[in-house]
This record gives sequence, structure tokens and C-alpha cells, in this order.
Amino acid sequence: MMRSNYFAVKDEQSFLHFCRRHDFKAIKDKDMHGFLDSGYDFMDGEDDDLDSGEEDDIEELLTEAIDTYPPFEFLDDLANQLAYDNVAVVMQVDNDGMRWITGSAWAVNSRHETREVDLDGIYVLAHQLGPFVTGACY
Repeated sequence: MMRSNYFAVKDEQSFLHFCRRHDFKAIKDKDMHGFLDSGYDFMDGEDDDLDSGEEDDIEELLTEAIDTYPPFEFLDDLANQLAYDNVAVVMQVDNDGMRWITGSAWAVNSRHETREVDLDGIYVLAHQLGPFVTGACY
């Protein structure tokens, strides 16, 4: 599941084309634009891509989740849509029931500068608090 914040764009038609190209649902709030992963039905809260109930190898599922992170080209393409001095924030989460949850967020500005954070980064911070830290998965 992925969504963005709201931001100003240079050209609305170009942004809508960007959304179609990446299979996103465009969203708008006043003069600001954003997007949602098109697999997510905003009205009923159902993600069309959720677990099918089949048992999968945890390593395979984690690899698949990592592989869905936006590539550099995507962020570059998004930066091209932004009005001057605007910053887009993109958040993505994934899960396999309650076996594991993963999430990342990216920020990109109109100058193509990026930043990234990841939920797993909490383990580095947790180890600063004490040596006995376990993973939040099973």
C-alpha cells in the first residue's frame, strides 16, 4: 500500500499522465495533488493485493516487499512533476498478516534531492537503548 502527501505540481495534465503511467489513483485537495496506490480502495479500506491466505516463504515475501520500493527513476520522475520548492513524501507499507510489517518513506524535492527512512531502522536505535532486542515478526 502506498500513498503520498499533497504537493503543488507544475502541470496538472502531466501529473495525471504520471499517475496513469505508474498505475496510481490521483488525489486532489484544493490546488494540491497527490496519489494513492491504485490497488487500495480508499472508501472501504481494502487492499486488493493483501495476503491470499496461502503460506509463503517469509524470505520470499520480504524480498518481494523490498523489490516493490520505488526505484530512483520513479523518484526522479516524481521530482519532474513538482512545482518549485515543493516536496513530495511517499509512504509505503506492506505486511503478511501479523507475521511481519515493513515500511519505508521517501521525500523528494523539485531539485531532485531525496531522503529515505525505513521502519527497520528502529532496530539500530533500539540497540542504543540496550543489547537485548528482538524482531517484531515471527
